[in-house]
Amino acid sequence: MKINGLFWSAIVRALLSMRRDMGIDNDQDIQAIEALPKIEQEQLSAADLDGLLFLLCPQALQSEFAKKLSCYLDFNRMGNTTLYFTALKDVSECLQELAAYGDSLFGESCEFHFDRCDENTVLEWRSSQSPLSQVLKCYFLLCLFRHLAGHKFDVHALGVANDITPCPHPILSVLSSGVQAPNEKWSLTISNKWLSRPSFYYSAKLKSMLKPEYKASEQPSLQKALMAVFSEAQSPARIRADWAAERLQMSESVFRRSLRQEKLSFSALLKDFIHDKSCKMLLCGEKVDTIAQDLGFSDRRSLDRSFKDHTGISAGQLRMLGSRLRFRRGNDKLLELVEHFPPLPTTIQALINLPEEHTTLEQVSELVRQDPIFHAHIMSKASRAIYGQTPKNLEQAIGRNLGLQTVKHLALVFAAQQILTQQCRFEQVNTLTDSMLLSERLYSKAFSYRQINSDEKEWVQQALLFGMLSVFLVFHEDCAFADGAIKLWNQTESFASFVSQLNELYGVCLYGATTLMLMRWGYDSVLNQQLWKLCQHPTSSAEQTIERQIQLCHQVAFTELAFMPTHQQLQPQLEPVRELPSEQRRCISETLESWRTVA
Repeated sequence: MKINGLFWSAIVRALLSMRRDMGIDNDQDIQAIEALPKIEQEQLSAADLDGLLFLLCPQALQSEFAKKLSCYLDFNRMGNTTLYFTALKDVSECLQELAAYGDSLFGESCEFHFDRCDENTVLEWRSSQSPLSQVLKCYFLLCLFRHLAGHKFDVHALGVANDITPCPHPILSVLSSGVQAPNEKWSLTISNKWLSRPSFYYSAKLKSMLKPEYKASEQPSLQKALMAVFSEAQSPARIRADWAAERLQMSESVFRRSLRQEKLSFSALLKDFIHDKSCKMLLCGEKVDTIAQDLGFSDRRSLDRSFKDHTGISAGQLRMLGSRLRFRRGNDKLLELVEHFPPLPTTIQALINLPEEHTTLEQVSELVRQDPIFHAHIMSKASRAIYGQTPKNLEQAIGRNLGLQTVKHLALVFAAQQILTQQCRFEQVNTLTDSMLLSERLYSKAFSYRQINSDEKEWVQQALLFGMLSVFLVFHEDCAFADGAIKLWNQTESFASFVSQLNELYGVCLYGATTLMLMRWGYDSVLNQQLWKLCQHPTSSAEQTIERQIQLCHQVAFTELAFMPTHQQLQPQLEPVRELPSEQRRCISETLESWRTVA
């Protein structure tokens, strides 16, 4: 059974934090921490989740835990679905939305239903998860209603599902004085006086931002069915649309019409599936010929041609990268980390994939508004003096200050930061993302996009903004050499020195490692090819190629923001800057000074 990964991850994190503060954390907590990635990626079964919850919340301590747990619950970590419910007007509206959308709250079919009588309203729902999970869901609903109506909120009665023991349950008894009784379904009997009590947390704007994202987050059922069909095939590369339609018990015409209705491309989905498998096999060191045969390609050349068209680099190059990483002990963990990355958030994915003809200020602004955190992120970055006057609204921030393409590219940087910050051992994560943003400004001012054509401009801007995303990988808590990378960072005097020694000591090229992340997220193949070239381009080269200019901008930006004391002159520390023409040196100095200035 599927679980809501973000919801249950927040519950587990709350229990871990509470246990630590109580001084009772032990090996079971370590086991729970190791399980968090699987929970968030919804790879843990409901039964395994309940077993984990019982380890963290044993029956003897449940009453004591219930008194404190509500203080540790963080609605913000439970995902946009939960945030949407916390922004509603009152309990009455919450009941209506539970009846309409409640299944997505917990990741299972709950069949929420409520009946309103003269004095009371009864909310009922089903739950097929195991006992402790059911109790904690009821506990959460009580907390949600208290959030909306105030801490004096209570219910007259709780109907507890028949399979729950003991009844009354100690966890629920702490939060509610309502009478508990066994029942076929779960139920809460609420006095009508609570229904229209206004919530001080009501936000019409936040509600409107979150609801479309919440609805859009559901993956089309046809796409899920196709993925399952692809998994059944012994030779995926030989799959044809008529075969897939037959497996789905559709005629080919109905199948193609369904694809059009859900705006899906059969060939694109199949390529994504095939090359997701091929990437994993290549990184594990399997031979290209063997992979071609296993996936159903006619020969190695057919696989290589398809793979390069899809990812931007050849199968042999990716296998070489995997071999280099595995050669150093512990680096195989990096490959495992990338393989288990969660997908990009729906809004971010929609923004990144927005066709050029639809990349309008109105469309981009509408998508950004659907993610309130990204919205705030954009307003913050656009308010820097380097982008001009402080924007009064989102349209000014995007259209006047940052630019449409920059915002689309920033979406990936922001998503990576959101996904990986929690596990990043580096304390100043914003410094890393600011350095990426500054790199793009430096290139624009010192070297100018006018020297290159429009096709080059796209990948150059992408390489500048997220070519260094893999710094999140080397500082990841599960990276075998994270401690060594942080020590190296603290001991080196410049970013160029850090990058060079990281490659020498651990065999990691940051540009190359970024290609692994981008391929996991299905990103542009042209960019991957260029990042591969950057990985092979000598950093000491004096030739003013585009690759060298990108490397220089990264070196200057990261050194300025992360390595240099405030306002210390950069040029004496960075030899390549001194070799630039005087006009370019002036542009770099002015850009750095402008970046330091607060708008």
